[in-house]
Amino acid sequence: MTEEMKITKAERFPYLKDWQVYALWNYVNGNLTGRDVFQFNDLTGADTSDLLSIQFITDHFRLWGVTLENPIFHKEIYLKYNETSSYQKIKEYLKRNKGKKGATALKNILDNKFNIIDLDELNSLSLTSFGLSEFIEFGKELSPKNKKKVSSFLDLYISEFIKDNLEKIDENFLIFEKQATTTLQSFDYNRRNFGNEFIFNHDARKDYIFGSSPKGHLFIHSIVALEKLGYIKVDKTWVIDDELTPTQKENYWYNLKLKVIKPEYKGIEKTNSENKSNQSPELVIDGNMGYLKFYKQGQKIKIGKTTSRKYRLLDCLIYPLGVAKTTDGIFDSIKISKDALDTDLTDAYVAHSKKQDIIEFTMKELQKIDGLKGKISLEWQQSGRSASLKLVA
Repeated sequence: MTEEMKITKAERFPYLKDWQVYALWNYVNGNLTGRDVFQFNDLTGADTSDLLSIQFITDHFRLWGVTLENPIFHKEIYLKYNETSSYQKIKEYLKRNKGKKGATALKNILDNKFNIIDLDELNSLSLTSFGLSEFIEFGKELSPKNKKKVSSFLDLYISEFIKDNLEKIDENFLIFEKQATTTLQSFDYNRRNFGNEFIFNHDARKDYIFGSSPKGHLFIHSIVALEKLGYIKVDKTWVIDDELTPTQKENYWYNLKLKVIKPEYKGIEKTNSENKSNQSPELVIDGNMGYLKFYKQGQKIKIGKTTSRKYRLLDCLIYPLGVAKTTDGIFDSIKISKDALDTDLTDAYVAHSKKQDIIEFTMKELQKIDGLKGKISLEWQQSGRSASLKLVA
């Protein structure tokens, strides 16, 4: 976790817009899009435009040092549809701006030698005005480094959203308890008619009362948070669908294929140690090594390299302490390259139990460390579908 991603009481995250959370959520969970590769419209929410989405993605990815995986510009297809219009604008732009950063970035895109810096230098307005964005694709198989940078931010942000710790500036945002209850109640009709698994359509315009700022309900925030807490499981999400009505195609609708695991929000489950003390454990990085401190001024307990399963398991479960994470989410945080060769992890019948075994083994390795013996444990919930970290008093 980088320094700029840490939250203190003095400096808290402002609320992101729902479409911004949607972009980050889809990026770190590529399976949600239902496509083999990403396009920018896969990361564009129902209540925004490709232009704003690309600007948000390129700005933040460049800030965090995130690169796109195997980006490609389909020049041949682009020329087939744009040879006499947009491509003429490109040639004029290159001639007029020869030697400037934007022109260099544009040439890199045309030559398929580009990445996030070029997209940011050219800017989202030029990408869309030249008609380039819809012909750019990039991979969904994220490197551990890229996924870590984005997922650690998103995980921490959603954790603060759950705890009502985000910065509120003249907005009537509801507390998370109300957000969660409102979202789960919106599923009731579908559950009565179709059971716990269904496709849910949400009109993003319902979250806007006056003007362009959301007042109250943050639907995507709530969906990501409820999944993090193990209340629902989302299998697929999209905005554009050929089967929708013309009105629904106007980028106003979020569509989710999901399963409701717990139909009522019952609050965040806290560990006994949280209720009995003011312990506030934190992880510290020194070089490539990770350490745990039970208190701000407490002893640094060496965990291991930041790339190790042990450190990454603590990193996943400790922020926020006592909040259950899904088994799939925990495993995604600690998996290593050799897991790709383990056929049990792709077997529909044994994958879940194998992930549990790996998580359990990693916790046992943590519990062997001097300073952690008898002080931490893993608590499974919902028949093994989620787990949380407990500090033993």
